[in-house]
Amino acid sequence: MLKEDPDFSKLYDYDPEDGEYIVFGDFASFIIEAMEDNEVQVLVNCFDFINDRIKLSDHEVKNLFEVQLFEAFLEAERFRDYAKEYLKEEALESFKNMESQAI
Repeated sequence: MLKEDPDFSKLYDYDPEDGEYIVFGDFASFIIEAMEDNEVQVLVNCFDFINDRIKLSDHEVKNLFEVQLFEAFLEAERFRDYAKEYLKEEALESFKNMESQAI
């Protein structure tokens, strides 16, 4: 993730001790901030990464996306709207399933 999203990697102070949940949680915070600031290009880059990676990931990594990212997007309607706009295919389906269970 840090190699493929230059916007996030510039801001993220990587510590090799950080586990995946910490990195994904920080990535979620980064995306939420971009949503709040309506940083369209940053959002496009982040969601392109999510859409590409979730297709290639095993169950454990998909769970990281769902727990750390998608749950954060469910916190506010405007975040859900952004997610529905930018998520595609498998990622969007996964998000909508989580949304339907949360409501």
